[in-house]
Amino acid sequence: MTLNDYVSWTATLWMSKADAQGVADLAVMSLGLCGESAELALACTAELSDPRKRELALKEAGDVLYYWSMLVHTHQLDALAVWEFSEEVPTGQPLSAALLLSTGSVAELMKKAIRDQRDVRLELHKALASVAGALRYALLALGASWEEVARVNQAKLCDRQARGVLSGSGDER
Repeated sequence: MTLNDYVSWTATLWMSKADAQGVADLAVMSLGLCGESAELALACTAELSDPRKRELALKEAGDVLYYWSMLVHTHQLDALAVWEFSEEVPTGQPLSAALLLSTGSVAELMKKAIRDQRDVRLELHKALASVAGALRYALLALGASWEEVARVNQAKLCDRQARGVLSGSGDER
């Protein structure tokens, strides 16, 4: 599976009746990205040599990748181009700061897009590339690839879809 394939696949799961263009959808995607990034940062503070804690961190990384993918898809960006545009996180910058700064930029842009009803696609490309850089930083700490994270996330979401619990809250649905 390529990154663009994964992005297309995530779009098939979006729960909105609209084409993921509504104000509520944009807000949920942006807030989801921020919230899941915070959960990933927290999960990465654990002792990752413990397989259960690493698995939890991988799931959180998958959730970040999911919301990142939805924003990429909704704004008709090329996922691979955004991913490859990402810069390395500066040495010595804590993962939590990298995730906060990058997702905060996305949230700020989405606020402007919703409030001012303007196209933020060009700025969003750069902001989502920054999120990709922070996610790559987290994956490095986890000793994982985006492909592994995507497989874990896809399996989790397919299982939830099969059980009819795709929407809702909580990891244990």
